[in-house]
Amino acid sequence: MPVNDPTRITILPSTAILYSGLATTFTVSGGTGSYIVSSSNQSVVPMSGTLDRTTFTVVPANVTVDSEVTI
Repeated sequence: MPVNDPTRITILPSTAILYSGLATTFTVSGGTGSYIVSSSNQSVVPMSGTLDRTTFTVVPANVTVDSEVTI
């Protein structure tokens, strides 16, 4: 359930297993409503910039080994 708290930002799902080439959608809530999202590994999940809505979808690149990424 989305959070409506100006002091806390929540991303749902909080953890997820993503597969190469398959889209996964996340929902952001809380805070001020101005969000910037970025990936800790741009070669696996190329995502960086501001959001103009409360959801975003990522499609991971093909990888040869399991790779942990923080968004």
